[in-house]
Amino acid sequence: MVLHQIPVIAGPSSDVPVVAAEILSERGIMTGDPDGMMRWDEQLTRAEAVKVLLAGLRRHPAGATKPSEKFSDVGSDHWVAKWMSQAAGIGLVRGYSDGMFRPDQPISMAEYAVLLSRVYAILGGHPSRIAVVRVRPDWAADEVGAAEPVLRWLAIGQAAPVDLDFPVTRAQAGNLLWAALQEFGLAYDIIGTLVSVDSRERAIEIEANSRILRLAVDADCVVLLRGSPSGLSEVALGAPCRVVLAPSGLCSLLVIE
Repeated sequence: MVLHQIPVIAGPSSDVPVVAAEILSERGIMTGDPDGMMRWDEQLTRAEAVKVLLAGLRRHPAGATKPSEKFSDVGSDHWVAKWMSQAAGIGLVRGYSDGMFRPDQPISMAEYAVLLSRVYAILGGHPSRIAVVRVRPDWAADEVGAAEPVLRWLAIGQAAPVDLDFPVTRAQAGNLLWAALQEFGLAYDIIGTLVSVDSRERAIEIEANSRILRLAVDADCVVLLRGSPSGLSEVALGAPCRVVLAPSGLCSLLVIE
């Protein structure tokens, strides 16, 4: 039997959209290493996948770090321990039959696709059985096949069986999560039209839902004009815009379309 590989949806860093990279970083979803490198081409671990998906859902880790009650190999000294109780509690992770999670093991595309399918369900998505989907390995077929958006993001149809048994790179994980954030309305805090810019006061006004919102702009705010870095003084009024807010409430990312 011939297994078809899915299209390469994200390979080298050049394939990760600038907007996606900025939002994933700004929201603390994928922040890279202490040296500031995102290392897009490196493999994602199972622990990293848990943190990435929970952060994408805007879930926060537990305040106290304690050993996982569900997984014997996630002790209090492992950095992912503070995320695990919530991940298990909402049904995102189940681990292996031997009671282990193997947090530092690279995650496969099949495993990551199953987690994305569970994210879809957690957000209220309804199972879709409109087509027969053949996915390898077999254990992933039911959950992946029931989540229409995941099938769409992975370009999986009714053709020959699709092989998902390969390691996921950080770029692939980021692009798939970026698709999910856009699909479920979690990518931006405010979507509207830019009506004014006050460069001296570092503030902008946006019309959104028939209201005018005035936002202070963070000193380190990133401005992207049609996907390229720009400055507040270069943006055009009346243009559609999207905003990401920092925890402080300041505008930390302004995307002009």
